[in-house]
Amino acid sequence: MQVGAVPQYLYAWSSLVTVAVAAVFLLVYPEERPSMLRSAALLAPFTLTAPLSTGIYWSPDRLFGWPVGIEDLVFSLGYGVITWGFARMVAGPLPLLRPLNARFVKRALIAGVVGGLILAASLMIDLSFGLASLFSHGAVIAMILFARPVLIKVAVPAALLLGVFYVCGMALTIPVLGPAFVQLWSHEHIFGPLLLGLPIEEYLWMISFAAAWLCVLLWASDYRGGSARV
Repeated sequence: MQVGAVPQYLYAWSSLVTVAVAAVFLLVYPEERPSMLRSAALLAPFTLTAPLSTGIYWSPDRLFGWPVGIEDLVFSLGYGVITWGFARMVAGPLPLLRPLNARFVKRALIAGVVGGLILAASLMIDLSFGLASLFSHGAVIAMILFARPVLIKVAVPAALLLGVFYVCGMALTIPVLGPAFVQLWSHEHIFGPLLLGLPIEEYLWMISFAAAWLCVLLWASDYRGGSARV
């Protein structure tokens, strides 16, 4: 399937960048591999939310033409590794993720419900997907930082660092994949200016979701600051 003049499978090619970066983090921080891989596994179910943004935010041409593609899964897995990797860069050794811990499950579910309700309410009042996502992420971040303020020293710097990296990555990726890559995004649905040809909320989404994801993982792990493995 073609999306206008956009060649096929640019999303798949761009996903390879995510894989490469994730592989670097896994090599550089071997002691964090269990947590990185668990972060990736926990983020994998979010792959199923891909249809929420398709057509209203962007229109990637997925392999096999499925509503949810292998590219979405690759992105989720890679992003799970990368966000934990940036947190490791900022804070040093982090607590081992134990997602089967009862406290972890309870807190993760609370954050998921809050984020999901805010996203659903925002979409119901006809906000753009990008803006609705930012409200959802912001609500989760605010709730967790209120409960555990120390996480601002890890989640926020790590997310901002990821954002800088993403901008630099796009500055290199877009010239390689060409203008057709930019056409994947539905520009009529953006609410802000463009940066490197992409809607500004694309970068804000990356930053805000990284901050929210790290807040959830660290709060659920009962992280209280410091550089130590527990």
